[in-house]
Amino acid sequence: MLAVLLVGLAIYGFSSFKIRQPGQGAPIPLAAQNQGFIAVELRGSEGEGIYFLPPGASPQNLIDAAGVKNNDLKERLLSAKIYRGALFTVTGDGSLQSGEMAAATRVALGIPLDVNRASAKELALVPGIEERDAARIVQRRREKGNFSSLADIKDVPGIKEKKLEGIRVFLSTGWGR
Repeated sequence: MLAVLLVGLAIYGFSSFKIRQPGQGAPIPLAAQNQGFIAVELRGSEGEGIYFLPPGASPQNLIDAAGVKNNDLKERLLSAKIYRGALFTVTGDGSLQSGEMAAATRVALGIPLDVNRASAKELALVPGIEERDAARIVQRRREKGNFSSLADIKDVPGIKEKKLEGIRVFLSTGWGR
């Protein structure tokens, strides 16, 4: 009886282990899961966070989503340009600075990195691009100029069609706004 119980537990334990193993393949970027929305980040103020807004969103959409109450901040945000991957930081003196989200945040959200501007360190954040590949991409860009299309990345040693298909969703040849 004890032997049957132990065998049953062993089988259950091994099957549970197998079922819990993560699947293979590249992760699905958050932006691919939230298609039709643009991600915008607000830092240094009330309502700090990342917001998913509809395409063509206005600054008022960000103000509403973040629940901004401060009238001075509202006024500054109303003149901001809203685009996918935008970062708005309220500084200590209350001024508003605009820029882009950090590369790690963009990759995590599935917002493409511009291969014509990203550093090797930033490119290495992309699942499927190893450090040596990232360095080769930057070296090729320095030697021959900007990539006109993502297909040009296949000119980089070590990057062929299969690898390009796996990393394409994380890259662009422009701001992607």
